[in-house]
Amino acid sequence: MDKHPTKHIKVYSIVLSIVFLILLFAFIFLFHHAGYDTKVLAKFGYMSAEVPKNYAILAWDNCLQQLGYDADIVFLGDSITKGCNFKKYFDKVKIVNLGYAGDTLAGITDRISMVTAVSPEKVFLMGGINGLTDHNIDNCVELYATLLDKLNTAMPETEVFVLSVLPVSAEKEISLLCHNTSIEQFNRKIKELAIERDYTYVDLYSLYSLNGEINPALTKDGVHLCSDAYELWANAIKPYID
Repeated sequence: MDKHPTKHIKVYSIVLSIVFLILLFAFIFLFHHAGYDTKVLAKFGYMSAEVPKNYAILAWDNCLQQLGYDADIVFLGDSITKGCNFKKYFDKVKIVNLGYAGDTLAGITDRISMVTAVSPEKVFLMGGINGLTDHNIDNCVELYATLLDKLNTAMPETEVFVLSVLPVSAEKEISLLCHNTSIEQFNRKIKELAIERDYTYVDLYSLYSLNGEINPALTKDGVHLCSDAYELWANAIKPYID
């Protein structure tokens, strides 16, 4: 029979505490090393997300500059922009689609040199759904303002069209931490930014909204559009292209 059970319990407790602290510090180190801490803080509006150097983008940037292509129109944005073959709707103009899957407002800003490389007369910009949450609207508005100002500095003679962020499904509102009411609020803010800079704002949100969320007939996953759904988008911007 153990005559000192209390002593053994204390030893076990100390050992378990040490193991727990080691695991905790290891988790914190890995969490920070992977950059997840800044991503979480950015998601809740406490800081701006840093854009890691993407050598693939740098390579495409260099390639575009060396091509010397003179575009009429650039579509700039994330995967929602990337998903459309705009040439299908506007076959008489030279189009470059610079949609990049997963891109954020900071990332799009970092790619402005890709836009200037093809010297477009018009830029149609959509961005914000990647990173926008209920908690960081003001921070995202600041990022958007920076993006517009850098576009203006880089291409003062280019027409810029600010496209609203599209609604999402009720399920995606939960997973993205971003309700459609927040997207609407963000859209109102970027509309103000566009007007202040004499840019044209185009409301696509209302075209895709049904009962407070994205029309399920127009989306394949609650965020991205079905291929046929881009016709609404094309019709909305057609007057600015023709």
